[in-house]
Amino acid sequence: HVPFLHYLFEVDVFEGALSGLALAEIELESPNQKIQLPDWIGTEVTGDKRYYNSQLAIHGDPLKS
Repeated sequence: HVPFLHYLFEVDVFEGALSGLALAEIELESPNQKIQLPDWIGTEVTGDKRYYNSQLAIHGDPLKS
């Protein structure tokens, strides 16, 4: 868990074949809620099925699949 301002991000840092991949998740109060993101947040992958845990387990690195 990584606090930023008044938000709490849950960050998954992967090892092994997925070493270097880190995913940050935050629970919003509504889909339209506007938040300030920290500068360490990269590309938005919400809804990208390649980043679902089940797909990561089966296919590995989403940028190589």
